[in-house]
Amino acid sequence: MEENHLLLKGTLTLHLMAELVVLEERKKSVLEQFCVDLTARASEGLIDPVIGREKEVQRVIQILCRRTKNNPILLGEAGVGKTAIAEGLAISIAEANAPGFLLTKRIMSLDIGLLMAGAKERGELESRVTALISEVKKSGKVILFIDEVHTLIGSGTVGRGNKGSGLDIANLLKPPLGRGELQCIASTTLDEFRSQFEKDKALARRFQPVLIDEPSEEDAVKILIGLREKYEAHHNCKYTIEAIDAAVYLSSRYIADRFLPDKAIDLIDEAGSRARIQAFRKKKEDAICILSKPPDDYWQEIRTVQAMHEVVLSSRPNQEDGNAIADESNELVEESSLPPAAGNDERRPFTVVLFDEIEKAHPDIFNILLQLFEDGHLTDSQGRRVSFKNALIIMTSNVGSSAIAKGRQRSIGFILDDDEEEASYSGMKALVVEELKNYFRPELLNRIDEIMMEILNLMLQDLKSRLVALGVGLEVSEPVKELICRQGYDPAYGARPLRRTVTEIVEDPLSEAFLAGSFKPGDTAFVVLDDTGNPSVRTKPDSYTVRVTDKTSIA
Repeated sequence: MEENHLLLKGTLTLHLMAELVVLEERKKSVLEQFCVDLTARASEGLIDPVIGREKEVQRVIQILCRRTKNNPILLGEAGVGKTAIAEGLAISIAEANAPGFLLTKRIMSLDIGLLMAGAKERGELESRVTALISEVKKSGKVILFIDEVHTLIGSGTVGRGNKGSGLDIANLLKPPLGRGELQCIASTTLDEFRSQFEKDKALARRFQPVLIDEPSEEDAVKILIGLREKYEAHHNCKYTIEAIDAAVYLSSRYIADRFLPDKAIDLIDEAGSRARIQAFRKKKEDAICILSKPPDDYWQEIRTVQAMHEVVLSSRPNQEDGNAIADESNELVEESSLPPAAGNDERRPFTVVLFDEIEKAHPDIFNILLQLFEDGHLTDSQGRRVSFKNALIIMTSNVGSSAIAKGRQRSIGFILDDDEEEASYSGMKALVVEELKNYFRPELLNRIDEIMMEILNLMLQDLKSRLVALGVGLEVSEPVKELICRQGYDPAYGARPLRRTVTEIVEDPLSEAFLAGSFKPGDTAFVVLDDTGNPSVRTKPDSYTVRVTDKTSIA
């Protein structure tokens, strides 16, 4: 009996405590229940600094100053910093760095999830919204910030079911927005704005769009430098400028489905977290295995393996493993076949994409491939951009198989030396290239050949690194690069002679100049064309120092 009495007493106590909590919540204003005061948080120093967005903040202020339609809507991809614009405005108000009419305003961020949570009874959500609007009107000093504003369209629909046939929250906001009784800053993505928000013309015309572009890599570095102190204090570590530069560069290079500065901030946050956890752990070394020679089973395909090896090394020198996607080109017989297949690469960006028997594909597929080779991305059937910048694309074709068969027949029964074998391969490849030109569009073949300049720049970068170790810089003029590309390309051997040409035109003259004592630490070597069109090495762009020998001169 006593136990039952204690149990009943405890239950009543819990009920009383719950009632007290409800009463305390009811004492709060609607704004306090469902909104966060960004201006107060900015005054307390709880908001991270906003860097490089002064232009966008000023545009928002200008719209807020208007007599009518004074509601800005921030449009941009996820992660570019739309919320930071509203926070930047709150910081400006808190620091009295805003026009006079804004100094008495408060930026209140509406929590839509909290507003809708627990609204079980019919009309309960609408009563919350109307109470919120009434309190904002009564105050006259509140600017609502509604993030992900598109979620209000269709929410809390009243009437026949929940299929948009009745009145939703967005419609409740239209009258006070139109009369100027409610002022708000909204934000959403471009896709959601087009697909949902823009369809409601009456609601869309009450807002003025402000486009928030992704910051450049230089601006992203400045943003991270401004945030560095906050993350250093949290993780108890130091971020070097080199680490910040690497975070921006690597995130731009390898995280293609997200945007700066969000993805770079995530990188430094993850790096700081890892450093904090491993501070007292033994540092682990990563062992990297490099396969420098092709397996014996593929000795007959040595040229193909070497070509793929060079492409992989030139595009992603640090990539250890990858995936493979094989597309049967006879399945790409329709123009719309390729974009849906792009979804595979979205999930696996570091991949090898094989188009087997590419000549069987629909002719319009080649137009899509041109975009892929030119821009490095495709747009799938749902309008999402899929990056192929980290993918290796291989195409196979039966075009030219007859020329290959004829070339092999000529060598049957004969043992060829190295020169004869190279000559045979050269002639066979020339015939294949001619057949390819008859079948494939020149733009497609030319786009594949443009990788020559990229390979050259990588070779020169390697040479620069070796010279930097000696304290000497290197600058190669564009005319010299064009000369190297012309001299280093062979129709039969492709880009393989490029290394030898770089050695003849750049490395050999540089070696002679070093042996002659023409350079000392701190100097820069300039490789340019002289008045006769021959390459030469100079210590200054405007002074002639070393002339290239006849062996390396190219008329």
